[in-house]
Amino acid sequence: MNRITIALSVALFGALWTAPASAQAYPQKPVKLVIPSAAGAAPDIIGRIVAQRLSENLGQSMIVENRPGAGGIIGTDAAAKAAPDGYTLLLGTAAFLSVSPALYKKVTYDPVNSFAPISMIGTNMYVMVVNPSVPARTVEELIALAKSKPGALNYGSSTIGTPSHLVMEMFKTAAGVNIVGVHYIGSAQALTSLLAGDVQVAIDTFASSLTQIRAGKVRPLVVTGSKRAKELPDVRSAPELKLQGFQADGWFGLLAPKGTPNDIVRRLHAGMVNALSSRELIEALDRQGVDAAHSTPEEFLARLKTDGVRWAAVVKTSGAKVQ
Repeated sequence: MNRITIALSVALFGALWTAPASAQAYPQKPVKLVIPSAAGAAPDIIGRIVAQRLSENLGQSMIVENRPGAGGIIGTDAAAKAAPDGYTLLLGTAAFLSVSPALYKKVTYDPVNSFAPISMIGTNMYVMVVNPSVPARTVEELIALAKSKPGALNYGSSTIGTPSHLVMEMFKTAAGVNIVGVHYIGSAQALTSLLAGDVQVAIDTFASSLTQIRAGKVRPLVVTGSKRAKELPDVRSAPELKLQGFQADGWFGLLAPKGTPNDIVRRLHAGMVNALSSRELIEALDRQGVDAAHSTPEEFLARLKTDGVRWAAVVKTSGAKVQ
């Protein structure tokens, strides 16, 4: 063996010996997905749908761990503090990572600096609906009605700080109207109150409202996303109203703790892109009112930054406070 061959052999051996563990086959054991909500809630349903497909792409099982409480803070904090080795991931949402940090005083994680974004999963929109007895068939007519009777109309929402509350407050600010909020334990109770006529208006997730819309029990006025919903093509989107500051959609995404090796992040990102290319997964998410859409880690990070600023402003304007 000549000197050049020996030198190359030594160099190759050294490179293999010093290769980081993250560069070896990943994953080598089950991956835990932390979902900061109770079983059966929307994040749990979305998380389990995605975990199944991602597991197939990674060739390794995924274990779902529900850690609900405090607006998602408990589970999100646990994921932020986990070892950054790729074996603990977080199912993040706009509520957990953009709203809760602005709403709660005691949040120990930073949405931007405590995580390594992997990919968006998809977005979901909200829809404004009114009881059929309300003499308003457009948003403009609702605004005119509210201005003619300040404080006479009520809107129903889930608890303070939830999207159904904050998006309605966003609308009130943009439209310059006084519609009084009535807050319930959950969105189901708010919808029941709307159906009974106890409140006149509500904003809720598209998926939750669609059945009642199709049954003619509530009247949709606008969807809050950037485009019209394919299921309600005749209902305008928020940008069409030209109300400055009124547009909102929720999102779901996959993140890892800050410091997770970049090659593992890229491996997970590739798995997500592959998973979200599956027609079966796209249709499963669509049934939950989620428009599947993957992103690069950099695009996801940019979304975290802009959403944090935007929702902090909404929370401040609404005056919402949670200890």
